[in-house]
Amino acid sequence: MRRNKGFTLIELIVVIVILGVLSVTALPKFLNLGDEARVASLKSVKGSIAEVMNNVEALLNVESRVNSNANGRVESVTYSNGLDLAIFRNRLSYADACRAVGLLDFTQTQAGNINGIPKKKHPSLDGNFICLFENQTTFVISDASNGNFCIRYSGNDSGTIYTDGEGDNSKCR
Repeated sequence: MRRNKGFTLIELIVVIVILGVLSVTALPKFLNLGDEARVASLKSVKGSIAEVMNNVEALLNVESRVNSNANGRVESVTYSNGLDLAIFRNRLSYADACRAVGLLDFTQTQAGNINGIPKKKHPSLDGNFICLFENQTTFVISDASNGNFCIRYSGNDSGTIYTDGEGDNSKCR
């Protein structure tokens, strides 16, 4: 008797069902990888800005690094390699915070007069982020790809990260 080689219909259906179950359980994990990467890059920027703010706070106590006007008011701090960072209300200005961590260069912050223009958007040097300056005490760094991921700084806080799955997304715009 001659025997046919191959798989039966039942065997093929079982394999397709198993593959379907595996893809349904694994697919959501892979779909969120992009979102997790965006949040991770924002956390990195947030950490860099926190480090710069802490360094500037320490430099305010080093007399040779502080640049004051004739009235004795601190206007800037010499950070590194002659980079002077503006001080506003005894804190690092947000425009210069973005400058110090490499998101913006000197010409962007000077030509745009960031602190004087509310709602002014500035793309980062690499194009991955947008720095939005609302006023002297509030700014947002958002992910340039969709704007649903951001760090919002307001007043003296250390920054809050908002994502499309949590919080108020309107704070990113």
